[in-house]
Amino acid sequence: MITGHYLCGLCHAIVGLGVHITMRRSVGSKFGGEVSSRVLILRSRAGKRALFRMLAVAVVALSLSGTALGGLRFESSSSTTITISWKAPGDDGSMGTASQYDIRYSTSLITEANWATATQVAGEPAPTTAGVVQTYTVSGLTPFTTYYVAIKAADEVPNWSGLSNVVTHTTCDSPLGPTLVSPGNNAIDLAQPIVLDWSTEATATSYDVQVDDNSNFSSPVYSTNRTLSYLTVTGLSLDTRYYWRVRSVNSCGVSSWTAAWSFVTQGLVSGAEDITACSDTVYGTSRPILMLWNGERSESNRYYFEVADDSSFLPATIVTRSDEVEEESDGSASWHIDRTLTAGHTYYWRAALNSEGYSSIFKFTVDPANMHVYPSPFDRTLHENITFTEVPEKATLVVTTLYGDVVREWTNTTGEDIVWNGTNEAGRNLAPGAYFWFVRESDQKGKFTIIE
Repeated sequence: MITGHYLCGLCHAIVGLGVHITMRRSVGSKFGGEVSSRVLILRSRAGKRALFRMLAVAVVALSLSGTALGGLRFESSSSTTITISWKAPGDDGSMGTASQYDIRYSTSLITEANWATATQVAGEPAPTTAGVVQTYTVSGLTPFTTYYVAIKAADEVPNWSGLSNVVTHTTCDSPLGPTLVSPGNNAIDLAQPIVLDWSTEATATSYDVQVDDNSNFSSPVYSTNRTLSYLTVTGLSLDTRYYWRVRSVNSCGVSSWTAAWSFVTQGLVSGAEDITACSDTVYGTSRPILMLWNGERSESNRYYFEVADDSSFLPATIVTRSDEVEEESDGSASWHIDRTLTAGHTYYWRAALNSEGYSSIFKFTVDPANMHVYPSPFDRTLHENITFTEVPEKATLVVTTLYGDVVREWTNTTGEDIVWNGTNEAGRNLAPGAYFWFVRESDQKGKFTIIE
């Protein structure tokens, strides 16, 4: 390659031979770099033709050694297009305007060596003033294909720049919609939880799912995006028709919604309609015991309690759930809530019978300002312990007979519940009857009863 130092040396060599030399910048600027070509105007007083030809060849070779256009960027794409941008180069460094562009793309990495085999686009824009951002959209591409795009520019000679940086991008397309699978359209009497299932779509990365009791989906009870092709729903109203639909999602867009299918949830199963609440509507403890009674008694009955923030019992509103609770011989069942609830807040609860259907919905609040003892009455045949809850810290709790005789005392309490088996200090069971309790040096006091 002929360099500027070589050319200057050549010029000095011929000055002494009577050749007058003038140098000016060429119009062939280089993209992303400084001008590197010069045009030499020679006036020969001695008619040195051979030397003139040699110098002209050197000048042409130097002017074609262009630097590369830099700053080519990816802007956007669709399933069949890629849009690129760059800053227009100048005709003379950062001045003037280039004459033309050559934009090419390929499914292989573009280099100077394979530039000629890359596909040239049609309708490249005309260069603008240097520094102005220009864009071009390569079209006619194939979805889900990786492409490489590069550009060169030239002056009016044309002297071409080197290869720009290469932009790479994979085209994509909006996915096809899935197919709903189960439960079948218009299915009825479905026990909860219910699994909604649909087909997978090869080009989808996730799915939008909606469930609503309105066919226009104006207020969906579920509206979620998930990567799996199924969704488990629960907390739906009993004996109610729901509608559901799904659409596919990927980085290029979303499909149309599927046609909506519907299903009807199961109503109260035989026996569940006979469940009634035996619990209070206001509790003086932050961890109350919920109790129910079933008119259709059975040794095989099992219950599952749920507590929620509202009556919809949607997953996000569930506060806590019980494990399996057996029915007592009198048809009752109870569950001590396993966490501290918020004072003044309204809670809703229900119980599932044998995992088949839910009871009616009941509600309650807690007001744990004072101590509370439960159960009362304490029936030794049904219960193992008596519990004092909301016990103040560093206090003394005393249990006495109606005559004031102390039968049990706890000192330096920790603030945790006190669980007691109904025995005196000697470990003997207290006799059936009424008993008083109080906290020393406070106004907290109450009464409970023991029966057998």
